[in-house]
Order: sequence, then C-alpha cells, then structure tokens
Amino acid sequence: MGKNKRKILIIRGENLNPWDMQMYEPLKEEFHITAVAPPRNKYDISSISLPIIKLNRIRYFFLKFFSPIKKKKRFLFYKGEFNKILYNVDIVHTTELFNNYTYAICSLKNKFHYKIISTVWENIPWKAIYSETAIEKRKFCEPLIDKIIAPTISTKKCLLLEGVLEDKITHIYPGFNLGRFKENKASEQLLTSLDLTKDDFVVLFIGRMVFQKGVFEILSAAKLLLHDPKLAKFRLKFILIGKGKEKKDVLKLLKAHGIESSFIIKNYVNYEDITKYFNLATIFVCPSIPEKKWQEQFGMVFIESMASGVVPVGSLSGAIPEVIDNAGLLVQPGNYKDLSAKLTKLILDENLRRKLKKNGLQRAKEKFDYIIQANKVAHIYHTL
Repeated sequence: MGKNKRKILIIRGENLNPWDMQMYEPLKEEFHITAVAPPRNKYDISSISLPIIKLNRIRYFFLKFFSPIKKKKRFLFYKGEFNKILYNVDIVHTTELFNNYTYAICSLKNKFHYKIISTVWENIPWKAIYSETAIEKRKFCEPLIDKIIAPTISTKKCLLLEGVLEDKITHIYPGFNLGRFKENKASEQLLTSLDLTKDDFVVLFIGRMVFQKGVFEILSAAKLLLHDPKLAKFRLKFILIGKGKEKKDVLKLLKAHGIESSFIIKNYVNYEDITKYFNLATIFVCPSIPEKKWQEQFGMVFIESMASGVVPVGSLSGAIPEVIDNAGLLVQPGNYKDLSAKLTKLILDENLRRKLKKNGLQRAKEKFDYIIQANKVAHIYHTL
C-alpha cells in the first residue's frame, strides 16, 4: 500500500503552524504527506508530527541581502527551493491566490505536472486589486489551481462574487483535535503560579496584541465591569495571552485605567499547553475590528474555547458570526460599551452561560472534529 500512496506537499510560507496542521496529521497513514518550512517561520512548529522539509537558510539570506530584484526576492527564493523538492509530488496544497509561494508553485506546475489545491482564507472581495503585483499573481495563479478549499461559507461567497466557478470550490471547515481541547478541571499548579483561586471568574483573551483584535476594547470594558456594583461579588480576573506591535500601548492603557491588579499578561504559551488556560476560564473574548484590507477570516480560538466548555464572545467581523453561531454572543466592533454590556449579561446569567456552553460543545463536535474534516480533505486528495 505504501507504494501507492499519493505524495502530498503542504506549503504555508512563513505561516506553518500546529493549529492548522492538526487536521492533516490523521492523514499520515493514508498519504505521504510532508509540510514545508522556510528558514524564518512565524510560529513554533516543534509540536507538528508531520515530516517537515526545511528550506535552505543560506539561499534565503543571500537573496535577502544581495538580490538585484528586491521585489521578487521571496518569489525567487521559493522557486529555487521548490525546484529541489517537487519531483514525484502528486499534489501541492498551498494557500491563497496571490502570495509569493503560491506564485512559485504555479510557475513550476508545467515542469513537474502536479495538481494544486489552495486553501483560501481571504474574505474581502478582490483584495488583490489594491496591489498591482498581487493582481498579476492572481491572474496567473487562479487558472492553474485545480481546487480551492474555502474554510468558511463567507469565503466561498466571496470567491463566487469574484467570479470563481462554483465547481472549483469545496467548503471544508478546519478540524480540531477535540481530544486535546476538552473541558477539564483547572490545574492547581497553574492556578498557584498565576496567583489565582478556584473562586476567580476568569475572562480569557488569546491573540495578537494589536488594534484589529479589539484588545483595547477589552481593557475599557474591563474597567466598567470592575467598577459595576452588580458584579462586586464576582472575583473578576482577566488573562491576556499574546504578543504584537501594540503591546506597549496595551500596557499603557491598562495602567491609565488603574486595573493592573486584575490582569495577567502572558507573552507566549506553547500550543500544547494552551488548553490549560482555557480550563481556567469561564468566558473567552476576542472582539475583532474589521479594516479596509482585513477582517477576521476564521478565529480558531473560538472553536478551541467551545471545545473546552468556555463561552466565546466575538464581534460582527468577517467569519466570526458564522463560526460562533448559537454558541456565544456577538458585539459591535470597536464598541467597548456593547462589549461590557454583553459580558455583564453573561457573568450574571448562569443559565445563559450553561446553555451557550452546551451549544458550543455540541457545535465543536459536529462541525469541527479533525477526523471528520480530515476525511473530507482526503476525498479531494484521492479524487483530484
């Protein structure tokens, strides 16, 4: 059987990460499936159990500093490195329609004769038109891509609006290892290390410390909650996990509000340990704010919170309403007063929390189990 396995190469540029790859790990026995990582990847990939090809560091830095064609240095790097690893590959599974690594993969298709699948997260119609090079790449790549996987219905609708043929698109939600993310008692050791008790009511945020993630709204809403007499009996604590270019400003606002003692800030938590933090929390919050060229494309942390029995609060941004559905509450983006009101409602209404928690556990199991979703991807790998 091993000789008949199709050879799959997964390429994510600098964005290879364990939360995306968990859906492909169940396919290791069915396919020769390998991920590709550049010399500088944005995320820790040590926990990924798939084989990983690491691209050449020397070539990367040579092109970075000495390439005469600055605008094409990433494309040239990827094309040169992919030339070495694409022999006998049946399918290359990339992302998006106009980045440098997808462009490189498409430029080599006629040489190596593989099929191309692209998982497209982008949910802003014709975002590529704002960049002349991006639109050129898309015009070149789109006809060469054999199948597009849309991780959300909103992405599929976006692609259809752009004129992509419907039979080229398959909607498959991301899958999550629900054996890892599940409801458990809070770790006594973690509680002690964070100076928390079982009586604390924890509100959790995990994400980039940037304006688009609504982290400033969380701080202002928290100030209202902590000074609300109706909530005085609750021992409210807020845990923020993440790093980003605006973290210094986040800390400045936290200090200005004078609520530092109610917050725990963590710069980084290993993905394997993140479930322990969900087990501390009652509510998860990430009120993303849409912009001209970005809106929330999915929000994997919402599924992780649901699977862990934690009620999510998101915003009316991008795919968040589709992802949360009946398992949490939604707020107006950029509105800390609305966020405060929705959090107050959840904190005071235990029956509502219990109902949403039940809906979330059921939704995670029915829609986002990684075995079920992996089988849908396997069907495409077999039939393409």
